[in-house]
Amino acid sequence: MADILDFSLVLTNRAGAPDVPPPAYCFLPFYIDQDYGWRSQWSSFDNLGQYEDWKPAVIMFHSGIRPNAYFEINAALNVEKQAKSALENERNIVQGALSRIQERRKHAAIDIDHHAYQKAIKELLQELSGLQERRTTITEKLSNLSNQRTLLDDQLNITRTALGEFDRDYRFILDQRSSTIRCPTCGTDHDNSFFHRFSLLEDREACRKFIADAVTQLDRLSRDISRQQEALKKADFRLSKINLLMAQKRGKLKLKDVIDAEGEKKAYILMRGEIDSLTSKIDKIRRRIEDLEARLKPFLDKERQEFIEKFYFMKIAKFLQDLNVTTVSVKSVERIDCKIKATGSNRPRALLAYIYAFLHTLFEFSSSCACPIIIDSPKQEDLDDKNAEAAFRLIFGEQPKDSQLILGTVSLHDVPHAGDTITLSHKDRLLQADEYESVFTYMRPLIDLI
Repeated sequence: MADILDFSLVLTNRAGAPDVPPPAYCFLPFYIDQDYGWRSQWSSFDNLGQYEDWKPAVIMFHSGIRPNAYFEINAALNVEKQAKSALENERNIVQGALSRIQERRKHAAIDIDHHAYQKAIKELLQELSGLQERRTTITEKLSNLSNQRTLLDDQLNITRTALGEFDRDYRFILDQRSSTIRCPTCGTDHDNSFFHRFSLLEDREACRKFIADAVTQLDRLSRDISRQQEALKKADFRLSKINLLMAQKRGKLKLKDVIDAEGEKKAYILMRGEIDSLTSKIDKIRRRIEDLEARLKPFLDKERQEFIEKFYFMKIAKFLQDLNVTTVSVKSVERIDCKIKATGSNRPRALLAYIYAFLHTLFEFSSSCACPIIIDSPKQEDLDDKNAEAAFRLIFGEQPKDSQLILGTVSLHDVPHAGDTITLSHKDRLLQADEYESVFTYMRPLIDLI
């Protein structure tokens, strides 16, 4: 879908990975929903919170301040920076361990008689190797099982809390008799319909099922942990026997000292090699970051941004005046990422001024796909006839050049327009059965592209 729409915006998801967002982010400037679209900007689509702080990037993209290529390069840059940070953290850990080994070797230098201890070392190392592998395996299993149990326990607590909230919400809406319920926290009106009550019941049952399954899983995890702890005790018992052997002395030197010295020497060599390898990888990533930053620099043109924002500002200042908006100062909407703050009938008119100013900016400067403009029910908040007429004159008279406009309304307030008028004859139905074949024939090639 992104390829069809030539939509190359790239956002970083909450897992830190780059994503081309869903089509809703492409259609955001072009669609004004009859309910939420007239409450605030960029609100006509639901469920946009999968990306943190997405609005600035969307505004920069659609306004043309930042083109497609900027977001593609910036996403790649973020990935490289994360990889570099992870490698640097790993190198710091290894460097810390290496420093401790170096300090110990300074104070515990040993002149080892390899011939005297060669046979004893060989036998001991063979036994130690098997024991260490066994113990490492057990501790890894214990760690994984403990992490699973902790995560599941947290999820269980969250679900129990959510179930309690669902129960309270359901009891609350059962006591309500009106068709809408106002949220006591944010003041938003919600439908008090059978569908919403049934959805709440489904959520409650889903919570109960999860709790039952989670309790069963916790019991299984606890039994697995007990078995691994018992295995670890056996491994530690074997280790204590090895320690007795290591305490045997040969002259003035313990066998344990010999093995410790040899082990530290090998560890030093391995860690030094690991640090060199990590440094090499970090240097390669650093060079890629420098290259990406150089490629990104031409898109950070401050003069272009100021020119585009000035174009937008001139448009919104004119449109606010044309729509008789008196409660919104021109200074408050100077930035293209401003937030419209208006109440009553001034709010939908101020939003219309912003939407059209942004659309003019988009069609003038953006390299992204130009979609049809869809405006649903622009007459909001009991708009009087004079201001309603001004709104429709702006919608038709200031429609961006070469754009397609689809307007849903119950009245045009006698404002003339050059487009076609479609009068819907069936309630709650847009499509007509007798036109199905012709519409399907037209749409089929487009559907096949998806």
